[in-house]
Amino acid sequence: SPSESQQTKFRFLARNNELPRSARLSLAQRASKFMALAQRDYPSLSDASP
Repeated sequence: SPSESQQTKFRFLARNNELPRSARLSLAQRASKFMALAQRDYPSLSDASP
C-alpha cells in the first residue's frame, strides 16, 4: 500500500537523522575524554600561562 511505503520512507529518514546525532555525541565524548587524559598527564597544558 502507498501508506506503507510512506511509512518506510519516514522510518528511513528518522534513522538517518538519528545516526549523525549519535555519531556527534560519541565524538564529543571521545574528545572530552581525551582532554581529561591530556590534562591528567600534562597538568601544565591546562593552566599554562603565556
